[in-house]
Amino acid sequence: MTLKLFKKDRPPIIEFRKAFTLSVYFVRPWSNWDLYAWAIRLFIWAPYCHTAIGFKDFIFESVARGAVWTSLKRFNAKNKVIAKFDIQLNQTQYTKLCALCKTVEKTPYDWRAVMGLAMTRLRALFGSKSTTNVVQNGRRYMFCSELAYILLCDLGILDAKVQSDFLDPKRFLRYLEAAKDARIVRKF
Repeated sequence: MTLKLFKKDRPPIIEFRKAFTLSVYFVRPWSNWDLYAWAIRLFIWAPYCHTAIGFKDFIFESVARGAVWTSLKRFNAKNKVIAKFDIQLNQTQYTKLCALCKTVEKTPYDWRAVMGLAMTRLRALFGSKSTTNVVQNGRRYMFCSELAYILLCDLGILDAKVQSDFLDPKRFLRYLEAAKDARIVRKF
């Protein structure tokens, strides 16, 4: 498949077998000159700055231009994978996931919530203990880890215990690690 598919608003068609593996990636750009990535890594104090979910040969992610499909080849050319989780889905979950991705595709990036996360981190330096993002946009806008978290919660894989726009990539990785679901396996 080519990238022309993305412009026609069609998610990739993947033949379903008995089991389907969804991957959750935690990455950083290969380029060392991406100042936005460095800022995120500094604020969350982690070796990664972005989260995406993967379907066989395609990635669904929230980037500056919104929630979009990207080929795995293009994704890997731009990003170094730091951590990866595999999640086993059944046919019902897979069908629901495809429908969910179609509904949130092209949702604008949530720049305000990212700034709210930065403000929350700065406030924490002065002793403030906050468990919510000061800027909440619901599902009208989404950033990378928020998109992945919402999709996994809507599938019933994760419990929606945390405000979605409070989960930066580091908090989301910790949340996946703490999940008590045998279907969620950390690969590296």
